[in-house]
Amino acid sequence: MAETFHVTNAPFGEVVYQYDDSFEGLLTAVFDSYRGKQTPIGIVGQQHQKRLDAQYVNIETDNAKAERVINGINRVMGGNAYEKVWTGFLSCNPDKGNIIYKYIRFGMKKGYRIHQLLTHRWVMDMDKLAKPVGRESSLMIEFIRFSCMEGGVYYGKIEPENHVISLMMPFFVDRFNSQPFIIHDSRHQIAGVYDTREWFIRSAEGLTMPDYSEDEMQYRALWKRFYNTIAIKERINPGLRRQHMPKKYWRHITEMTMTDNAPPTALPSDISRAQIGDRFVRASPYLQDRSSVQISEEALYLPTGGQTPTI
Repeated sequence: MAETFHVTNAPFGEVVYQYDDSFEGLLTAVFDSYRGKQTPIGIVGQQHQKRLDAQYVNIETDNAKAERVINGINRVMGGNAYEKVWTGFLSCNPDKGNIIYKYIRFGMKKGYRIHQLLTHRWVMDMDKLAKPVGRESSLMIEFIRFSCMEGGVYYGKIEPENHVISLMMPFFVDRFNSQPFIIHDSRHQIAGVYDTREWFIRSAEGLTMPDYSEDEMQYRALWKRFYNTIAIKERINPGLRRQHMPKKYWRHITEMTMTDNAPPTALPSDISRAQIGDRFVRASPYLQDRSSVQISEEALYLPTGGQTPTI
């Protein structure tokens, strides 16, 4: 058997911190770099391909340390800087740990002035990391379509490039606070679940959903008919439509997936839906306000009757 070489025991080379892919784990790595007066050449997650010329240090997540870093960022750099850090962490960019680390270290030196140094390389890198996440979250909020399943739970499926569910959930919880719903990110196999009391995020591996409710297909046909009716045929512009609603989002959009020749359907006798509020609430980036964003093993309380989803 060939001898195994453990890169974490390499006697020479520069240090790389490796965290457990959690937000608190990343902030713990930032804290340890200050406490140890050490500047790692990188802070990486678990999927990182290790280098043979570097010494890897495994960082154990410590919520107390993470909270101290959060307080420090808010005190020295301001709440907007912390919100940018939290949003940037939701990116799927494999280099996000390094970008966030450099931004925090630079911001701790410059303080609130960091918001004026827009052309600095590390500030620009942070903007390029965070802005696409916020933009994709807004698009997902616009393009997601919920379907009523048996048992009364509403289900919406998305395939975002980044982890945007935690930014989407507060928006829909505020509007659909009386009905249970699930937002399923099939690309990353996670789901945001709201049971009319609190919301949380958990793995969607093995997720099975019940059938559509009795009148769901009627609502879909009705929506498709409305979509076609309000269109002005003489002014249809496919290129402009793709510009405002890229085709990569069409897969789970009702008006784009149902056939145009769907048979007409009578208006359902009960057209009542949950009341939709007009107040917009942004997702809080603060750790103490995200206590409900957690991997929960508690039972999902849903209306009785019919088959309920199983996660």
